[in-house]
Amino acid sequence: MKFVAIAFLSSLLSLSAWAMPEEQYSPEFPEEVHEIVLGSDDLEAQVINYNYNFGRVRIGNRETTSFFLRNNGRFPYLIDSIRIDGNNAFRATDNCPRVLLRRDRCQIRVAFRPNRVGQVRAALEIRLSGSEDINVRLRGQGRY
Repeated sequence: MKFVAIAFLSSLLSLSAWAMPEEQYSPEFPEEVHEIVLGSDDLEAQVINYNYNFGRVRIGNRETTSFFLRNNGRFPYLIDSIRIDGNNAFRATDNCPRVLLRRDRCQIRVAFRPNRVGQVRAALEIRLSGSEDINVRLRGQGRY
């Protein structure tokens, strides 16, 4: 059975804030850090989906968040690609190796800089060979 968990490293947020409604968003929060833990020894392929809401951001300003991909399993994970699919208001950078060895972790940093007013959507896609693929549905709202 697959074991995938998300744990917030920020003491300010709880698991229920993972898909935080825009009304609860506060620009006073520091950059959020999230961990995606891979710990399955079952190599059956599947897709795992998460959601992340950047909330309301002024046009031209930038909000960032970090996701850490950690291997808690017994076998290495092969990372095929990490990319943003969708609107160019989102950008991703990472320091992930091609092979994520046992007990290793890497960082994926996602920035949202809206270029228009309104809801903006995209997806962070993490493709893993012979294992689960991870999709983080991203959303934010541009405002004046």
